[in-house]
Amino acid sequence: ILLFQNALMTFEDEKLQESLQTLRDMEKRCAQDIGWIKSVCNKVFGSEPISDGNNADKLEEQIILADSQVCVALLTFLQQDLTSCVKGGWVLRKAWKVYQHTYNQILQLYKKTFGCDEVPGVYYKMFHINVWVVPRRGVLHPSPC
Repeated sequence: ILLFQNALMTFEDEKLQESLQTLRDMEKRCAQDIGWIKSVCNKVFGSEPISDGNNADKLEEQIILADSQVCVALLTFLQQDLTSCVKGGWVLRKAWKVYQHTYNQILQLYKKTFGCDEVPGVYYKMFHINVWVVPRRGVLHPSPC
């Protein structure tokens, strides 16, 4: 993170490249269990059973992967040429897809854990925003389902 922040503040090519390389290494490390080759192998040979701890680690790796992709996209945009803008946009799209996939997995876990058919949506979130604004006395909090 420090390399990334330093590269953002200084705009030096050497620091930008060093930070990009570090972030790409992080991306490779986190993406080992994610990808089309792994999914094909799981379909052909069957996937290993997933424990709750393993599932949490995979979700955390996916979030780290998406975060590192966003950082790579920002550093790529700093190079300020047309190809960098296209590459940065592509990397942002990949990050969005990882975030979306991870969100869907967390949503399924939430539904499985709490047994809810419907997950509280925008109205629930807006209610909580309003609850934080209103003083605490006499406010009832809704259940998660």
